[in-house]
Amino acid sequence: AYLGGLKRCYGEALRLDPCQSFAHEVVASLYNPQFAHMELQSDDSTVTHLEQAVRCDARNGSAWMSLWVQSLRHEDGAAERRALEGLRTSGILTPSWLAHGRWVLRTLPPRAIVLAAGDIDTYPPAVVQSAEGLRPDVALVNTSMLNIGYVVEHLVRRYGLALPPDLSGDVPRDTLDFNADRIIAFWRTEAAAGRLDRPLVVLHSMGIDYATAGAGTPMLSGPHWVIGASAAMLDTAAVAAAYRLADATDLSGPFVSPQDRSPVRASAAFSPALMLGY
Repeated sequence: AYLGGLKRCYGEALRLDPCQSFAHEVVASLYNPQFAHMELQSDDSTVTHLEQAVRCDARNGSAWMSLWVQSLRHEDGAAERRALEGLRTSGILTPSWLAHGRWVLRTLPPRAIVLAAGDIDTYPPAVVQSAEGLRPDVALVNTSMLNIGYVVEHLVRRYGLALPPDLSGDVPRDTLDFNADRIIAFWRTEAAAGRLDRPLVVLHSMGIDYATAGAGTPMLSGPHWVIGASAAMLDTAAVAAAYRLADATDLSGPFVSPQDRSPVRASAAFSPALMLGY
């Protein structure tokens, strides 16, 4: 009843203003199979309302974020690039966070699997990867999205990432409870044993408690830890190199965009410069 009431409320908003971008975004989320109750789910309606949201207001960055996720669902590379470009030009990702994303990417070891926490440590490097062709060799993994089958399928297809034996083969792409913890635990175990064919990296934004929770030793190597079998926990040469790169990185300016409607991002975001110092 509550969701039905929301649908009617925002439906009325669209009747009064058919090009109200935020209303289209909310209605899209009510239909989105990732969030919606079974009786309201509609993939086509989700995409239609998200497309209308960015058509009415190209600065609606959160709608571009949702369109990026939908592009993974539909295995549409052109739509993925378009969504990331729309996200870049929307202004929701400030220049300081994009600069931070470039800095993080440049410090990563070749072909790394990079574990990120959420929006602010996933989207800036993803946009830079797509728009500037920087470090296409690394696999950015938003850990909260590893519970979605089609996201896992996308990572396996694009980067050839290994999965636990019981999850290998055909990925159930519409599964919304794919068990991210099991996948990450498998990667950590393989990395600790030297069997993972890519470096496994935990971004600093994930926190030291996450970096130390599981198999393998986290070695601080800049704005990330590399999970491995070494007893050492600090790579001084890599940290020094990361700081040298930071010297040429402009992290000044606002770190929350004025048009970002998310109270979560506004309240939880750290300044990129503070992240570097931390």
